[in-house]
Amino acid sequence: MALQRSKRDLEGRIGIPHGYVQVRENEIQGTHLDLRHDLGIETSESFGLDVVRRLRSGSDLRLSVDALLLYGSATLPGDVFFNGATLHGGTRLS
Repeated sequence: MALQRSKRDLEGRIGIPHGYVQVRENEIQGTHLDLRHDLGIETSESFGLDVVRRLRSGSDLRLSVDALLLYGSATLPGDVFFNGATLHGGTRLS
């Protein structure tokens, strides 16, 4: 029986995200933003591709790619400090 020289896997997921983001830079503390309530992110999708190639030496060479997509929109109720920048209240995020 011949050994399989390569293998490919593809997977995907759909979900409802929970959590927050907050970017801090040195002494500047960013605004704590809830993914669903502050940013309006209601759906997430992730997918990954994994390719493995068996080499003649018996070792494996692996390539993996993962992506995360977040969907939603919101209007900021007040100023937000994020990644060293100020996003002014009323800014539409989409």
